Amino acid sequence: PLVVGCGSNKDVADSSAGLDADADAHAEADTDANTDADADAYIRWLTVSVGGWHSCGVTTAASVECWGISDGGENDSGQAISPSGTFAEVSANWHHTCALKTSGSVACWGNDYFGQSNPPLDTFATVSAGVMHTCGITTSGSVTCWGSDGWGEVSPPSDTFATVSAGGHYNCGVTTSGSVKCWGRNDEGQATPPSGTFTMVSASWFHACGITTSGNVKCWGKDNHGQSSPPSGTFVTVSAAEEHTCGVTTSGSVECWGENNYGETIPPEL
Repeated sequence: PLVVGCGSNKDVADSSAGLDADADAHAEADTDANTDADADAYIRWLTVSVGGWHSCGVTTAASVECWGISDGGENDSGQAISPSGTFAEVSANWHHTCALKTSGSVACWGNDYFGQSNPPLDTFATVSAGVMHTCGITTSGSVTCWGSDGWGEVSPPSDTFATVSAGGHYNCGVTTSGSVKCWGRNDEGQATPPSGTFTMVSASWFHACGITTSGNVKCWGKDNHGQSSPPSGTFVTVSAAEEHTCGVTTSGSVECWGENNYGETIPPEL
């Protein structure tokens, strides 16, 4: 551009350099703002739960977002519909999903043939969806279950609980004293937990696993593929699936055991 004035060439050069620096600063600020805006556009997740043909998660905005089956076929019961409202956690299973609202009430959707998606009016601290039933811990510490009761799975003991996990047709929970109590179907010993004190438990179709207060994993129930024969070591969390189990060790690695037809017990090396 044409510069008119009485200053020296050096003055003009200094002025041009200053303008260039200001332009660069504004461009950098605009880039940072755009980057922040782009980052805000991404969904961030607090927790996720995997069902039979779908998955659901709770975002940092407290919404529940679901994805997966939506073809209207025989396995589509509406379990992958994303509900409205604000939520603290979500639990997905084969044909239905339940979530804990920030108000403490429970909302369920999907298959309701046995009433598994029809929660009682109460205030809950957590919820766990089983195959055809659901259980939750109320704010008073008692467990309430609803849905199919062919094996006594919706008839919990009167103990107070810290955690609960709904399985195939049975449930297990950690009481406030640290013991594990299970109830419901027990043809494979899945509802007969070992003694000891535990921090968590995960119930699947025919076996369950828990982490003791010393960090070791104990499993019980069906063991035809070694799914109830955990490795030694200390763990921070464990998750039991139909015929295999995985856990995160205290060193941060993942260990899996049980059936391996599809590589499900060979975690990636990161």
